[in-house]
Amino acid sequence: MKQFMLAVLLFGLVGLERAQGDLLAYEGFDLTQGENALAGSSGGATSSGWSGIWTNTTVDVTTGLTYGDLVTVEGAARLDTANSGAFRGLATPINSGTTWISFLSVVSNTASYAGVSLISVFNNERLFIGDTGSGGNWGFQSPGLTAAFQSGVSATNISFLVMRVDWNAGVTNNEHAYLWVNPTLGLEPDIAAANVTLTSANLNPVGESMNRVRIQQGGSADNAIIDEIRLGTTWEDVAPVVPEPGTAALISVGLAVLGMRRRWLKPTP
Repeated sequence: MKQFMLAVLLFGLVGLERAQGDLLAYEGFDLTQGENALAGSSGGATSSGWSGIWTNTTVDVTTGLTYGDLVTVEGAARLDTANSGAFRGLATPINSGTTWISFLSVVSNTASYAGVSLISVFNNERLFIGDTGSGGNWGFQSPGLTAAFQSGVSATNISFLVMRVDWNAGVTNNEHAYLWVNPTLGLEPDIAAANVTLTSANLNPVGESMNRVRIQQGGSADNAIIDEIRLGTTWEDVAPVVPEPGTAALISVGLAVLGMRRRWLKPTP
């Protein structure tokens, strides 16, 4: 029986290991709170996957946002003044495969836009996710689209936004884009359940690589809070959950077993 349980545990951990992709970038803004605290910052202690510091910023750091059992840290970016924002380069540019993007956000005035953008190597904004300033709901927009696509979910409540982009899927230079607002954690959402679906999006018409992220708001001061930005290649990368105590202990044991397994399988010289 013990051997059977060990085999089940090992199988599950190997499956988990294979299910995980690559967390391309993460920013939780776990910095000392204050006015313009993001200026010139290389992010908090948990920040990873970036190139350089946050630039062109007048962004404050305030109390962090939360969403259920989503893994979070202290701190969040508060866009302080009208038309304020910040840029940061990605260590790994994006232009192919599948990209998952997630963040927490809330806005106080939906008359102005606020959200997260992907910027190309030619300094073009190719994808904007957030409050588009049209209709007061979460959505997304791109210069390659003639209009903003709305989710029907109000942007004035703290929300967890998750977007999946399949770059150049199907016809050349056409992307498949899916946006979920407040999806259930712990299980990858079905594309049929997406709040917004667009299967003929021209988000990247000239095949440019995305190499920067921008957080930005429009004409309303102190309007938006943005937190827990993640970019990855799988759902698990961008929607990690806090494990229950018993599960955490089991994972610790299992990881030790997995390490032993690797040593067992390592060929001898």
